[in-house]
Amino acid sequence: MTHQSGIHADEYVAAQLTAAQRSHVRALQVVIENESLIVNRVTSIRGTWREDYNAEILPMLDKERPCYVLFKLDSTSEFGNDWALISWVPDSASVREKMLYASTRATLRRQFGDHLIKEDLTGNAFSDVDLTGFEKHLTSKYSPAPLTAAELEKASILNNEVSGGFYGARPTGSSLQFGLTNGAAADVQRFARGLCNYVQLLIDMDCEMIDLALSEKQIEANRIASHTPSNEGEFVNILLPGESSPYWFGTPQYVTYFSSIPSRDIRVQ
Repeated sequence: MTHQSGIHADEYVAAQLTAAQRSHVRALQVVIENESLIVNRVTSIRGTWREDYNAEILPMLDKERPCYVLFKLDSTSEFGNDWALISWVPDSASVREKMLYASTRATLRRQFGDHLIKEDLTGNAFSDVDLTGFEKHLTSKYSPAPLTAAELEKASILNNEVSGGFYGARPTGSSLQFGLTNGAAADVQRFARGLCNYVQLLIDMDCEMIDLALSEKQIEANRIASHTPSNEGEFVNILLPGESSPYWFGTPQYVTYFSSIPSRDIRVQ
């Protein structure tokens, strides 16, 4: 089984999450403390979601510490209000914190209700997750910005590789075929467009999906080992510089893919 942190919300916190869905709550800050998920801060609806967004979310973000923010949107479905899950993982956070929050996010989604979370956004800088960054996320998701001819060619190559690797491969024997979660798919597309140079994916056996473990805007090759767990399997895509390599969005780089499969302490390889 792929790595899950084992951290979850207890019955009291789970009840808080459920109550927020039916109340006048606009946003909740959820943090990991003492190996548990806790609701650290709650704010109320004051205006429209756009009017409330920066005012309610930005004060919850610490430049040193990760957190999750569940933000209630004004749109609705048959289940009630739609929500956005913002995973705040600042670059200054430790590798352990980054991986702990990445490996707990799927659990938070399940306990809150996957069906309620319409938008899923991960940010390392305030500009990634403020209102402008969130609207860029929406624009990119629902109406991708036009690419240059070179960008289209490179994106097509990677998208074909991703589609072939995750969806279109013909099994040569007994195999499992899992799709990407929305969060993982969004970061793979960000990678395809050159918006980040490192994407780490994992298999969530509980959901039978491939989920996002970690993404970085810019990571050097000598830092890969410190980001690779020794007790869990991961899939990694990274853009590495190379003078003789193909050009990727104007910079000489090449895409490297590898999977990390430890020989011990992992049930499914």
